Amino acid sequence: MIHGVLGPDDSLVRYGGDEFVILMPRRSQTDALEITRRLRLILNGTPFLQDEGLAIKVTASFGIAAVPEDAQDRENLLLIADRAMFGSKDQGPGSHYGGTGSDPDGGRIGQAAQRRTN
Repeated sequence: MIHGVLGPDDSLVRYGGDEFVILMPRRSQTDALEITRRLRLILNGTPFLQDEGLAIKVTASFGIAAVPEDAQDRENLLLIADRAMFGSKDQGPGSHYGGTGSDPDGGRIGQAAQRRTN
């Protein structure tokens, strides 16, 4: 389902227990926002485990960070994306939050690219 939204150069990687990273080389931050919007719609609209007689609904929170807009190296990129993801969780289920203009040392996270998608 998720791979159907991603392009051939994009990679989905498990980053933690319930956290994933999607690497989207050669895509703009605007493209990343559109892809996360589509992913959110698909995840929110798909009942899971129907074959088992259930209809489980899920939501996802997305944190978006881009090179060079947010960071120049992968450590800061992941840090900013992680902070943006927690900012998204603060916005409520099914949100995405961008890290444009953010500072890895605790400055403004996501102020320029914040998107509420509920």
